Amino acid sequence: MVKRDAFLLYLAAASLPFIAIACRSGAKPPDAAVVKAAAPDAVAQAGDTGSEKTVDALHKAVAALEGALENDCGALRKEAVAALGLIGPPAAGAAPAIIRLAGNPDVPSMLLRGTLAKLGPGAVPVLAKALKDGNADEKSLVLEALGNLDPVPEEILPALSALLDDQSAPVRLAAIEVLTAAGPAAAESLPKLIKVLDDADGGVRWAAAKALGKVGPGSKEALDALVVKLEDPELDMREAAAWGLAAMGKDAEAALPALLKAMDDKGVRIVDYGTVKMTFHPVREAAADALGEIGPAAGKAVPLLMRDLKTLQEPMCLPSMEALAKIGAASVPSLIEVLGSKKPGVRMNALQVISGIGPGAESALPALVTILKKGPLLEADRAAQAIGSIGPKAAPAVPDLVKAVGSGKGRLTLSAVRALGSIGPEAAAALPALVEALMIFDPGEPQFHYYVLAAIGKIDPDYAVPAKKFVEALGDKDPAVRGRAVAVLGLIGAVEALPDLVKILSDGEASVRIAACEALGKLGPKAADAVAELRKAMKDKDWRVQEGAIRALGAIGPAAAAALPDLLDDLKGGYIVVRGASAAALAAIAPGDASAQDALIEALGGEYLVSTEAVDALAVMGIQVLPRLGKALLDEKVAVRKGAAAALGRMEPPAREALPDLLKVMKDDADCGVRASAAAAVGSILSIEREEKAGGS
Repeated sequence: MVKRDAFLLYLAAASLPFIAIACRSGAKPPDAAVVKAAAPDAVAQAGDTGSEKTVDALHKAVAALEGALENDCGALRKEAVAALGLIGPPAAGAAPAIIRLAGNPDVPSMLLRGTLAKLGPGAVPVLAKALKDGNADEKSLVLEALGNLDPVPEEILPALSALLDDQSAPVRLAAIEVLTAAGPAAAESLPKLIKVLDDADGGVRWAAAKALGKVGPGSKEALDALVVKLEDPELDMREAAAWGLAAMGKDAEAALPALLKAMDDKGVRIVDYGTVKMTFHPVREAAADALGEIGPAAGKAVPLLMRDLKTLQEPMCLPSMEALAKIGAASVPSLIEVLGSKKPGVRMNALQVISGIGPGAESALPALVTILKKGPLLEADRAAQAIGSIGPKAAPAVPDLVKAVGSGKGRLTLSAVRALGSIGPEAAAALPALVEALMIFDPGEPQFHYYVLAAIGKIDPDYAVPAKKFVEALGDKDPAVRGRAVAVLGLIGAVEALPDLVKILSDGEASVRIAACEALGKLGPKAADAVAELRKAMKDKDWRVQEGAIRALGAIGPAAAAALPDLLDDLKGGYIVVRGASAAALAAIAPGDASAQDALIEALGGEYLVSTEAVDALAVMGIQVLPRLGKALLDEKVAVRKGAAAALGRMEPPAREALPDLLKVMKDDADCGVRASAAAAVGSILSIEREEKAGGS
């Protein structure tokens, strides 16, 4: 048995007595000695993972959770379903009880189907039986659950195929959707799916046509059936047939003549949106998509697709443009030709398609550079994007992109920066210009400097941005310049600028002081020498500076311990956002401090923003705060009890020692919401996925 299974069995064994009690109404509460003694017994059992005792404990735990599905507390029922999903395959026996909850108002359908999907192969026979004998709600639930599985279990496919004969059209439709998700594995259903193309229900016919493409991509019978339906008198059927061929991808190449013909389909659908009516060409749109999925082999379709691009008729031109991009290099000559069109919209569409083609559009580079240099601003911007999509092969355009970066022309500057990053090491000559660009203000993107740094990193991951230029800018008269320089120093981790950043905490402009706090926070423990000035900033007249200073102190960590008294004061009486920041900082600076722990537990009963920060802070503190959280589970305030349970559920590593107390709360607490919170915490602690992530990290 693998490690995660041993962990699961240990936790299930530990929780067994209390889950069972929680699920029996009116049961006598266990005393503390019984609660505390449960875990050692479970450890002894888990030592021999193959023992009958351990397996029996797991079965009983699943049975107890199954019993909780009948509890009067709807929230607890919901959490029991979630816990069964967290246990996974060992809880497969609970599938019938979960299915019976279909339509229950207390348990969301999404949760039910998600849990069923996690129960593994052991639940498949039960799911198949429900598909055969269940009511409409139960069949629907099981079908939704199967739709969440990847892959769909092969054992269930015969039952799904049988549902194609169900009297209920919604059931037939749902079965087709799951068969579609199963793909080629459901090939034995092809004859029935082809037959369903003539179903009495239009929605079922539509779904069957689309399913054929997924289920039978290599099937001549499926392809032939869809080609026939491209001539169907019903518009929806022709559209669905085209989408089915699109789903076949490259395997639909044999249908190329029929799809080319479908590009002239006369069917239209007019949709009234109230203020505007739009005309759609559904068959042509779907056919264009299918041609794109065929890819380069559909080169013969380029003239027809270009026709739609040139007409600028929305929404028809969009799928044609996407198809041209997928066909790739064969489209480029025609696209270069229309870059000289007199219609700006046509030129813009062509540029967008070239961007979608990417490296295969290298031959368009000279035309793109011409537009970058001489075209209208919007087209130059789009040309820069297209150049970037070509990647390293666009290196000849670097000098012109550098000029575009320095142009200060709004979005063009940003697109040129991103293009240089996409070219990569071949754009090394642009590095000095990119450093200069770090001080450009908001060319259509408030976080522009992040994009510049990202581009520098793609060009040369080891490039060190010199701090001197930005330190000098700290003395600029313009507060916007000072603020940007501070931000850049923080982003590049300029420890050598620490004295300058500390000094500028006293800047006369609040925005600059805020930026300084953020920069110091990015330096983290390396900014320990800034603690004294950050403590002063906690008293700033602007609450945003106060919050920034506190966040920075938290990022510095234990080296900021001198700020503990200030943080405790702010947690109790500061502005609400400042109080929340103080909670987070306390956990980072003094996780083992008793006064900090007590203050955070008290904060669980406060305003939502503060209490949520306190929950996260206590979770971060980990095992050293367990005794206090155990007491908090019995606090007179409902909010404190809920918060304590939530904190225990979020701890890393999982707070296994807290299971007995949490399970006791599930049984004894007078508040349904608290019981549910405790159940949620138990589920989190029991989570297999959580244990797997910890094992893989």
